[in-house]
Parts: sequence; structure tokens; C-alpha cells
Amino acid sequence: MAAGGIGGTIALAGTANSKVEPLRTRVATIAGVPTFICNGRPVLRPSFETYAPTQHYFEQFARAGTKIFSFSANAAACDYGHSKTTWIDADTWDYSQFEERAEAVLAAAPDALLLPRVNLGTPRWWLQGHPEALERFDDGSTQPSDENPTLPRDRAFPSLASTVWRNAVGDALQRFIGHVLQSRFGPHIFGWFLSGMHTEEFYHWACNTERLAGYSDPTVIAFRKWLRHRYGEVSLLREAWGHPEVDFDNAAVPTRRERLDQGDGMFRDPEHRNVVDFYLFWNELMPATIDYFASIAKQACDRRHVVGSFYGYMYEFVGDPEFGHNALGRYLASRHLDFMVVTASYFTRQPGIGGDYARSPAASVRLHKKLWYHDNDAVSFLAKQRLEALGFTDNNPDWTRDLSVQLQSLGYTDTAEKSGWMYRRGLGFALCKGMFPAWFDLHGGYFDDPELMAEIGALNDLAARAVSWDRSSIAEILVVADEASCAWCRPRSPLLRELLLAPQNELIRIGAPVDHILLDDLALLDTDRYRLVIFLNCFQVTTAQRRVVERKLKRDGKHLLWCSAAGWFSESGGSAARCQDLTGFELVRSDSDSGRVNLKTGARRRRLEAPEQACEIGVRENRSWTSLWTRTAAMRACHYRELARGAGVHIFNDQDDVLYANASMICLHARSDGQRMLRFPNGVELRDGLTSALIQTRAKRWSHDFRLGETRLMHWRSV
Repeated sequence: MAAGGIGGTIALAGTANSKVEPLRTRVATIAGVPTFICNGRPVLRPSFETYAPTQHYFEQFARAGTKIFSFSANAAACDYGHSKTTWIDADTWDYSQFEERAEAVLAAAPDALLLPRVNLGTPRWWLQGHPEALERFDDGSTQPSDENPTLPRDRAFPSLASTVWRNAVGDALQRFIGHVLQSRFGPHIFGWFLSGMHTEEFYHWACNTERLAGYSDPTVIAFRKWLRHRYGEVSLLREAWGHPEVDFDNAAVPTRRERLDQGDGMFRDPEHRNVVDFYLFWNELMPATIDYFASIAKQACDRRHVVGSFYGYMYEFVGDPEFGHNALGRYLASRHLDFMVVTASYFTRQPGIGGDYARSPAASVRLHKKLWYHDNDAVSFLAKQRLEALGFTDNNPDWTRDLSVQLQSLGYTDTAEKSGWMYRRGLGFALCKGMFPAWFDLHGGYFDDPELMAEIGALNDLAARAVSWDRSSIAEILVVADEASCAWCRPRSPLLRELLLAPQNELIRIGAPVDHILLDDLALLDTDRYRLVIFLNCFQVTTAQRRVVERKLKRDGKHLLWCSAAGWFSESGGSAARCQDLTGFELVRSDSDSGRVNLKTGARRRRLEAPEQACEIGVRENRSWTSLWTRTAAMRACHYRELARGAGVHIFNDQDDVLYANASMICLHARSDGQRMLRFPNGVELRDGLTSALIQTRAKRWSHDFRLGETRLMHWRSV
């Protein structure tokens, strides 16, 4: 059975009817990046996922060479109804639907590998019988306000900190995995893909609603335990909070007013450290919960299989501390989680003017030897008719059922050829970024076309070949973002949106590859090759982190671009003086514009021009490095490109097209019609990624006439 390994096959441990040991899967660094390993062989051929698990769709992908199949299941219940409840009542379990779906896969592909998407929802009957386990909101209720259409309706939700709930669902997960492994489907299990919470992607239920969560007894107790671990001594807690009577037994979750307080318009009042601490806890609670269930899954499968879940949406959720996605570092520290599932952004899916980008710092994921699983749910030219058949309409008051909104956010194109270009873009993004790719048929039938399936087959084969290529990063641009800094901003902060989300679609258009990393991980990273380093939202930079920046970045002619109030906070408080200590720039608070910062009058400035928008930055030359400052990260790609050129970064393409590249592969997605030129740092052999046909030898330049949205994937190597 071909499975994307290097010139070999992955043999199942036995037949579906024999009693044999399960497969062994893990993640290991191969060809420079974390890679799935199954029975000793690397796997990169994309998986197939669907919410419409029919044998017909499985057969299509099996013929296209797919080996790993994923479909919805649950350990107890699915909060979104993608699979039938399995925990019927206290003593009744029904796994028949899982077996039916697994059977449909094996009927289509007898040697298929199964990656069940196991939802960790809770049966309503259980919630009704355990009021002590329910999360409570700021108004005392156990139900979030219902203005968000992505929420399941008319129901309460468990507190993630509830031991009673964790034990119940954990036992259900262990029971489910045990049943599957003892069944005839056990030898086909590749791994366990956990899902849960809001939209199955593990963010807090109250997000984007008027009510705030976190006021249940289990959550309050967990917060106090977290504080005890953080501070150790009551005196340190009292000093940090400025509260002489607080202790580890009476510390309260901040009030609604405290959590929504706008402070000075830019940051929270440093005296409100209780709110900052709560949001650090609130975000860590989510990956800690995932880790708890991952540990159970690992134990249940005797650590023979990979385990992962959704997480890592800090950019997409604009650092909003209410969501729970500002603790990627906590996720990466788990010894039970092997991979992290992330979709591409829904804000910039459109062909040409849009592109795929990582929702959080992907280089940190690689650095911690975890695998990034790119969940590509882009739709095809069939989407309009499919969604209309499902009842989607234009101008629907429910935006989740609005046809135009969904077509735009899901990357709709109107022909099979254009859809193929979009799938090439998604695969090029994943392979160039060292990720594992997946095709996700969101509503069912988006791939149901011979021309599209031929394209998928060719892309699957490309991924299978690429597993042996050097997939390591060649980026000379490093983007640094910080999770803890988000806690200093209020929910729905315009500043965080401007710094974390706004630049993403521009950074992929510089014409040079870019790596993204967490500020906490700079100490672990080899920074020698980076020439331009961009600090997005690094408001809080600790003394230890400042030493790392001094030692590893302020040298060798590197250019460091600081955005907004970089370095405003350290352990001893916040001020413009701390910014100056880090960046060298004197900043002053603006009299308007919500207290944002500006360069002090007289500082050296440089104007970056663009057809629609000019940008002014501060410049400070130092003996061995250059300090740059910008008021906002929401600059154009051409602005970033000019700064990259000034830092000595090699620019492959300078026409604002989406470009991804690693040590062996390059992907270009054109934003408009016209000729494009790629420039290589030295002579290269260039081959078509899909056909392997030789394009050029000893090429330093390559040109091609593109159409808007056209995507080319190429394999390159120095000669």
C-alpha cells in the first residue's frame, strides 16, 4: 500500500479480520521538518477529511492515491451533531455509526489508514444531571447569550476545570479508543484527532457573545491553584496585585467591568494585574484541557499512535484574550500531543488578492518538534450549487448561512481550472512551510468532478515525492509575536487587530519566505541567517528576553523592526523608557488616537512610498545593527519588501504575488494577469512540481506569463 513514503509501502499489521497489534505512528524530524512516521516510513501524502462520509467520496480519493481518511466520531457526544451521540445514558453506549463510517472507508480502500476526528462533546442528559460542573457567566447564568450563530442552541456547557466533567469525558474517551482498537478496525488506526468546544476548534464558548465566562466554582478554584503555582508566596501575589488582603483562598475572577476596561486606550492599567493574570490563566486552561485528554488517548493506545487537536489561532483571533488561543507555548510543551490542526485564514481566501498564511507562529511549532497539520477546507467551483442546495441564501441574517459571505470566506472560484490553482496554492503553502497537508470536504461534494480529482491525484503524488526533499526553511525574515502581551489589551482590541492580523496577507507577498516565532522561543532558535526581524505585538519583554535579543539579534548587521510600543512592559511595570531601553527610540503618547505612541520630535525618519499609501518609519543606526520603528504593522507588502532589501534579504519576486519557498520548492500565486520574474540567489535546476519536467538548468531567472490566480509549483536545487 503506497503511503507517501520514500519509494516504499506501509504494510498493515494484519488483515481486518485478524487479531494483530496496531500500527505504530509517531512524529520525527525528516528532511528538516517534523513528519508523520508510520511503521518506520515517512508519510506526506495528504489525508482526506469530510463531514459527508459517503463511500462515493472515499472511493474518489482512494483512486487519487489517498491513504489516510478522517471522518467525524465522538467519545460521548458531538456538540455540533456531526456524529450521533455514543453515550446514550449512564449504562448504554452505541458505537455503530463509527463502525458504519469506518466500513465505508475500508470498502473504498481496504488498506486505508484511519484518523478519526473524535469530538469531546458532552451529552445533554449528563449536563442536566451535573449542575455543579457547568460553567457560569458574568450574569450568573449557565448559558451564553445566543447572538452568535456558531453556538449550539439552548444549552449549557461544562467548565473546562471541572474534575467531574473531565473524569466523565475522559473515561468515555478511554472506553471509545479501547473499543475501536479491539474491533476489526483497530489495525487501521493511524492516530487520534481530538476536537471540541466552539466550532470544534477548542476556543471558549462565550467568544463573540455579550456574556463573559469563567465564574463557575471549578474555574475559580482552578484560577486560585494557578495563582499559587505562579507566585508561590502570598506576599508576592499581594505585591503584584497591589491588594494587601488577597490570598490564594479568596482571589476572585475579575469582574466584567475589570475585564472590559479600556485602560488608557492602549493598555490595561498596570495596577490591574489581576486581569492580566486571569487572562494568562484563561488561555492556558484551553491547551491544558486538550493535554489532559491527549494523555488519556496516549495511554489508551499504549502510545502507539499520534495524537493531536485543533489549536494555534492567535493571529486569526487577533490575540483576543477571551478566546483561549494565546497559549501555544503551553500546547507545544505537552509530551502527549504530536500534531496541531489548523485551517488557513478565512479572511483572505480569495484568488489573487488572497493567500494562505499560518494562524500563529509556525516556526515555533517546528522548533518544538510538533507537526503542523494544514486542514485545507477551501471549496471549489461546485460550492455555489452545493450551498444553495443546502439552503444558503444571499443577505441571510445568519451570516453562517449567507451564501455570499461563505463563498468569499471559503475561497470560491467559478471554474475547475481556477479551483485547481487554489488547491495548488494550499498545497504549496503547506509543503513550503514544512506542514502536513489535508483535503477537507467541508459540506460534501466539493471535489466531485473528474478534472478536480485528476488535479488532486497529481498533487497527492507531488506530496509523496516531496517527502524526500529538503523541506527546511531558507527564510531570512523572522517575525516575532508574543502571547503574554495580549493579556495587557482588552478583548476585541483594535491595536491587536492592527498588529497581529492586518499584516499577515502582506507578509506572504514580500517575495521572500518568512518565518514566524513566539518571543519565548527566541532563546532556542538559531538566528544567524535572519537579516530582518519584525516584532509585531511584543509589548511585554522580560529582562531575560531582552538579554536574548541583545545577544542573538543586535549584531551581524541585522535590521530589527519594532512595531508600536515594543518593550513597554517588563517585570517592573510599563513606560516609554522601557521601550527606549530595548529599541533606542524615544516614544511619546499621542494626544489623540486612543493614547497610541509616536516617535519623539526630531528622531530620524524614513519615508516608504507606495502607489496608494506612504509609510514613515524611524531609523537608528547602531554599530553592529540597525533599529527601525513603525507605528503600525499594517503596512503594505512593498513597504516590508523595501525594508527587507535594505537588510540584504534575497527577493525572489517583487510584484506583490503570494510566494512561498523552502530549500527545495517554490510556489507562486499571481495576483493579476501578466509576466512574472523569479530571481534565484544562484544558478538552479528548475523542474515543474507536478510533472517533474525540466524547465531550466543553471537558471538565475525564470519568467512566465500568468493569469490572475494561476499557481505554479516548482522543485528547485542549486547546481
